[in-house]
Amino acid sequence: MNRRPRLPRSDEDHAHACLPDPCWEQPELPAPGQSRLFHSRHWTAASVSNPALEQARAIASRLGEARGWNPGIQEDTRRTLAVMLASHIPGEKIPRSSLEPALRPRDLGVSRTAEILSAARLLDDDRVLSLDTWTEGKLATLAPGIAACARSWAGAQQHGTSRSLPRSPDTVRIYFRGEHPLLEQWSGRYDHLREVTAVAAIAALRGTSGAGPSPRCGP
Repeated sequence: MNRRPRLPRSDEDHAHACLPDPCWEQPELPAPGQSRLFHSRHWTAASVSNPALEQARAIASRLGEARGWNPGIQEDTRRTLAVMLASHIPGEKIPRSSLEPALRPRDLGVSRTAEILSAARLLDDDRVLSLDTWTEGKLATLAPGIAACARSWAGAQQHGTSRSLPRSPDTVRIYFRGEHPLLEQWSGRYDHLREVTAVAAIAALRGTSGAGPSPRCGP
């Protein structure tokens, strides 16, 4: 059977073939915690792997060994890391605000996951601005000199110093909330914390919750 020879395509035909399909749409990249891998009811964390996930798993393994995590905590931790890092792109950081929407519906822990991702330098703590805003609202009710001391103290708690590690935003809020009534009381009598005598400070602090370090200025 003789076949007709294929004629060369014209430039017009070639250009038409190269045009994109008008019905095609660029697929959206999945947000952290969203992946077709998790559509199955019984998926296993071990089936998911990439460099960032292996790094986080190694950190979790060391933490678990040091803190004596039981097998249930270890398995939950492996699942949380797989959920958050399954679709990780090199150089990407996971927003702290994305952890709860992704993990709470699956009954998985948020705080431990945030700690591991932070240790792996994979966490973008986008709650910092909200903490600063909350702190400034509390400082607005204090005398200017006392507010300046309290602001410096809050910054040291949040970011750490050469002698102390940074504390979580939730911990800073707890500490500040416990000391704020006393600072307001002093603001009615003093302009600066340096004016508060040691005797007055000790007497006042005995009546506080003692949840954390108190604001101070100077040596």
